[in-house]
Amino acid sequence: MLEKTLSILKQNPSLLGREDIPLLRELVEFHRHQYSVLESPLITDSEFDRLYALLVALEKQYDEHDSISPTQKVDVLVDNHFTKASHLHGMMSLDNTYNADDLRDFEVRIRRILEKESASQSFNFSTDELEYIVEYKFDGLGIALRYEG
Repeated sequence: MLEKTLSILKQNPSLLGREDIPLLRELVEFHRHQYSVLESPLITDSEFDRLYALLVALEKQYDEHDSISPTQKVDVLVDNHFTKASHLHGMMSLDNTYNADDLRDFEVRIRRILEKESASQSFNFSTDELEYIVEYKFDGLGIALRYEG
């Protein structure tokens, strides 16, 4: 499977066609299982994201939206011991971020949201200087803390 994956990733994406969709689905499922169940990934996150993006693009191009596709599934990688809760505000995600331009785009989205919320509510929030705390990500787990007093 690793050889097939590396072969697909080396190909020019424009050479892939409808006939490659089943193989891409199989490879995405295989690598997802390696990562999330066996905790033993064989490819990098970046390679997986590229593989997944190829599948998404081909399914869209050929209108191949099938409920069996890994693009239609949501993985739950978190232990069920955690209690789900609703957040007061939506949580933003960096999604797949690999370079400085992606980070700048993320900050632009944050500023727009803060400016919109500031205008619609009765508080004044300056977005001149934003501070960030960066920590490791746990797939499938998100938490927002609100400190009072």
